[in-house]
Amino acid sequence: MNNVCENIYKTARINAEIKRAPAAEELGIAVRTLDKYENFELRVPDDIVKKMCYLYECPHLAWQHLKNSELGIFLPDVKQTTVQSAALNVADDFLNFDETYRAVIALVADGKIDDSEKERWEKLQSELKDFASSLLTLTAVPTK
Repeated sequence: MNNVCENIYKTARINAEIKRAPAAEELGIAVRTLDKYENFELRVPDDIVKKMCYLYECPHLAWQHLKNSELGIFLPDVKQTTVQSAALNVADDFLNFDETYRAVIALVADGKIDDSEKERWEKLQSELKDFASSLLTLTAVPTK
């Protein structure tokens, strides 16, 4: 089952095929509290999200939770995809990584990035973030 809902917590629970009452009991919260989390009425505490990740067998939920926080702008994107697609993206990025790595080494060899190198440095950082995103996506693929 691969249902999609607006709420990441509800989506993870439904995809795990766990009903509200058993989920709430396992999480140590009231069903009404779970409903409030799943209807955007309450912010889900990190410790509950951690329990959800284990219960729903969905490590990707932790990333989604963090990405939706105020600090999420600093995190690379992690996509929800199939394991095949994630692995192929990593393989593609890995094939291009040697060139990026060599460019980074050449750019930082003198220990500084001057004004004439900033644009190139930002492009390399973007490439590195894309590679990190591919790797994290592969590690966050649900087991179900």
